[in-house]
Amino acid sequence: MKKLLFIILTIFVLTTTYGCGNKTETDKAKETVDHFFAALKDADFKKAADFVLSEEQEQMRNTEWEDDFEREFMETYLSKISLKYLSGKIEKDKTEGSLMYKFKSIDMGDYISKVGLNNPTIEGGAPKIKDVDVDGMHMVELEKSVFLKKEGDKWLIANVDDIMNAIMEFKAGE
Repeated sequence: MKKLLFIILTIFVLTTTYGCGNKTETDKAKETVDHFFAALKDADFKKAADFVLSEEQEQMRNTEWEDDFEREFMETYLSKISLKYLSGKIEKDKTEGSLMYKFKSIDMGDYISKVGLNNPTIEGGAPKIKDVDVDGMHMVELEKSVFLKKEGDKWLIANVDDIMNAIMEFKAGE
């Protein structure tokens, strides 16, 4: 019985000491990046705005589509982005840092050439996006630093414009 009690007590101590609440600053910053990209993949700019610096939030939240074609164009494109953490560490008491990621997205030039930017209501306009095989399109990979700053107890992305430009990369013809 004493042995069982000792085992239970040991498990309790280990769980409370090394539990979920002991995330590093790097882990917290990586979560910010992951949540931002999950929102982007869903083309949810209002949610994505929660993960960028205060001064960038309003512009991101106010992103609106001109029409259904533009909305579908961007939703389809953004649904194909992915990222992979490569390196970087944020020290415990720092309020700024950067993490290196590899971004992967459809080549915007290839996407435009196959889907078109013409509104489909124009005579002979672009094909319906749902009819285009976007999975077979050329993909672009780019390594980019994500700069983060701490506001209060939250890590927020500081270089959102650079990140958006990176995932909208043109490489057609290469």
